[in-house]
Amino acid sequence: MEKIELSYRFKPRDGKEGLRNLPRARLTEKLMYIIMPLVVVFTSIYSGMSDPIGIILLLIFGSVIFFGIFYGIIFIGLSAMGHIFYKKTFPDPSKKLRVTYHVGDDYFTAGKENLPIPIDHNLKLVSTKRNHLLYFGKMMKAKILIIPKEKRR
Repeated sequence: MEKIELSYRFKPRDGKEGLRNLPRARLTEKLMYIIMPLVVVFTSIYSGMSDPIGIILLLIFGSVIFFGIFYGIIFIGLSAMGHIFYKKTFPDPSKKLRVTYHVGDDYFTAGKENLPIPIDHNLKLVSTKRNHLLYFGKMMKAKILIIPKEKRR
């Protein structure tokens, strides 16, 4: 059984990137594009607005304000959560994370506990500019493994 080992230092921005690309976060963002216009349209209809131009203007301005607030909260929340995730996962930043890929058995081991991560239908790969993000487990309870694309020192 052949093993490929990689060790690297985890950075706070990696935690933020991993949380931003979680399957549940992406689903929430997609749902917001559907739910938000419906809320604005139903609110305008319920309030008795019958002018189509008024409804369109309300939809446009309501969408801009809603998305501005939504993304502001998400940006601040992800920054804070990414920092908390980093501090909780890596209390000592001088230590490196070790990831091992077992070629014959098709699974990864990572972390202090050498948690086995099987390569199966529950594993989702998201590739970003800086990292490969591996999410495993059920969608709402997915765990993450972050592998950098370039060699870090």
